[in-house]
Amino acid sequence: MNISPFSQSCGQIISGATDPNLFQLDVSEIQDLFRSSGFILFRAFDVNVETFPAFVNQFTSQFLRDRGNSKTSDPAGGFVQSVTVGTKPIELHCENAVSAERPDIIWFYCATPAVSGGETTVCDGVDVWAQLSNSTKQLFLTKKVKYKVTVPRNVYLNKDKEIVVSVGNLKFAGTTYRFNDDESLTVEYVVSAANKTRYRSQIAFANSITGPYSLYKITFEDDSDLPVAITREIRQLHDKLTKEISWQAGDLVMIDNSRFLHGRRAFYDKQRRIFTLMSVANF
Repeated sequence: MNISPFSQSCGQIISGATDPNLFQLDVSEIQDLFRSSGFILFRAFDVNVETFPAFVNQFTSQFLRDRGNSKTSDPAGGFVQSVTVGTKPIELHCENAVSAERPDIIWFYCATPAVSGGETTVCDGVDVWAQLSNSTKQLFLTKKVKYKVTVPRNVYLNKDKEIVVSVGNLKFAGTTYRFNDDESLTVEYVVSAANKTRYRSQIAFANSITGPYSLYKITFEDDSDLPVAITREIRQLHDKLTKEISWQAGDLVMIDNSRFLHGRRAFYDKQRRIFTLMSVANF
C-alpha cells in the first residue's frame, strides 16, 4: 500500500494512484493502520455509492442509522445516508455520543466536493486530553456528563404508533427513560467525557459536549452546569488541534469514533454531496 501521513500528528493517507481498486487493499493491514492512527483517508480510488458500502462491510459487524434530522436517506438505500442537510459550520463532536448507541467507526464518502469551503474537520481526542489543564482533567475524571433531551409523542412514535426502536434493541447502559404526564419522553444519558479508546486503550477527550446537539441539555451528572471557563478551554484546544479534510471527488474517510471528533466548515453552494455510514467494528 502507498501510505503517507495526513499531517505531522494526525492520521494516514492511503493512495490509489498506482492501483485504484479499493478491493485489492489488504484488510488486515488497514485494520492495523487504523488501530494505531485512528483516521485514514483513502484517495484516488474508484469509489461510488455502490462500492462504498461494500468496502465498509469488510470492517463491519453491524450498521447503525441516524434517525435524527441531520442526515437524509439516499437512493443508494440501505444504511447509506447523505449529510448534505444545511450549509452552516458544525462544531467538533463524536457521532451519537449523546446516547449509548455510539458507533465505533464513522465513514464518509465524497461524491462531489463543495465549490468552496465544506471541509470536514477532525481532531484527535487523545491530543486534546494530553493538553487539557490538570484541574480540568481531574474534574472530568471525577464527574460524569449528562445529556438530557425531551421529545414529544409524535417524535418518538412512528406512523404505526410503535416505538421507533424496540425495547429489545435499546442499549440501557447509562440511560434512563421517563414518560411524562403530557406523553413526552425524557431521555437522560450519563457517561464519562474522558474514555479509553477502543484500540490501544488511550484516554481520549472525545465526546459531544460541543457539536450539533442543540436540543440536548448538557450538564454534569448532578445537574450542575459545566463552567464557562472549562468549555472555553475545550473550544480553544479544538481550534488549536483541528485539521481539515479538503475533499476531492472519490475520497473515502475512516474515523475512530472513540478517539476522533469531527465537524464541518461552512460552504455556500448546493453541489456538495457527502455520504456516510456508521458501523460497529468487527475487529
